[in-house]
Amino acid sequence: MVKVESQADALVVTLNRPDIHNAFNEHVIAHLTDIFTNEVPRASSAKCVVLTGTGKSFSAGADLAWMQKMVAYSKAENLHDSHRLFDMTPAREPHDS
Repeated sequence: MVKVESQADALVVTLNRPDIHNAFNEHVIAHLTDIFTNEVPRASSAKCVVLTGTGKSFSAGADLAWMQKMVAYSKAENLHDSHRLFDMTPAREPHDS
């Protein structure tokens, strides 16, 4: 789903779901969160992180199959899910769940 490579002074993070235009789901979000939380800080030689995607699209946004599944989520489950997406960005402290 997501590949990570060190290239020169950069850490390249590639969304790898070209068949569905690199759409996000809960698994991609968890993987990116792990990468930004654990791998990026350890990449001491990296001066930047490049986020890219394979195929025609960088990312189409949310995976439609995931969104259809979320229709049945409770309010609490939707809130938890939105916090996981918010926590994916590394420029802030994780949200207390």
